[in-house]
Amino acid sequence: MTLRSRLVSALMITVLAAPGSSMATQHESVRIDSSVAPHMRLHITAVRAIRLFIIAGQLDGVPGSADWLMEHEIPPELPGEWAPYVADMRSYAEQAASARHLVFAAAAVSEMARTCGDCHAANGVSDVFDEDLRPPPAGESVSAQMQRHLWAADRMWEGLIGPSDAAWSRGTEKLAEIRLSSSDFAIAAEQEPALSYLLRRTREIGEEGSQADSRESRSTLYGEFLSMCGDCHTLVGGGPAPPRTVLPAADQ
Repeated sequence: MTLRSRLVSALMITVLAAPGSSMATQHESVRIDSSVAPHMRLHITAVRAIRLFIIAGQLDGVPGSADWLMEHEIPPELPGEWAPYVADMRSYAEQAASARHLVFAAAAVSEMARTCGDCHAANGVSDVFDEDLRPPPAGESVSAQMQRHLWAADRMWEGLIGPSDAAWSRGTEKLAEIRLSSSDFAIAAEQEPALSYLLRRTREIGEEGSQADSRESRSTLYGEFLSMCGDCHTLVGGGPAPPRTVLPAADQ
């Protein structure tokens, strides 16, 4: 195993096991007191799977969950007020499934998250996520910085889906504080400018995100951020393991 492979493997094992990581804890249990709660959990599971494939830089993993979102049968007890949002979800899922680049798939899944949040806000759904998670301890090491980077990404995601201004603010605040540099990674010299840009732009998104008041502007920033996660993991030769998501048949 090369030095770069060892670094990436150790880094991702640490990140995936990080306390407070939704990849590790899978704490995205939706608390909706209605007959459609199980169906809504499946929605979030499918959208989350698409997000994780993009973070891993694996565009070929997106269509499976995106196709399910397009084709699955809507339960008859779904309130009529939710119908327009379901139509939007299917439209964005189609865009994600047909995307030929991470940036387009990332934009689509970010819009799915925003649509979830818009629907929740319009229909009085609250307490979608836990709100008591604390960020991982601060530290100068690559693994410590990456843990906080992932924690920030998860809170911003929850801010869109919730929707939750508090979660979004917590995430953008921590994202702006991340202090990783290209010298922290074992990469070829010609890759350094691209990695430096990605790391710098990530901090800028944290700063810009803290000033973004609308869910539309937040979704745009988060979509850009997601695509950069995938690009960065591709560049350094590693990333999180793809999700093992099992969804029921689309006609169930």
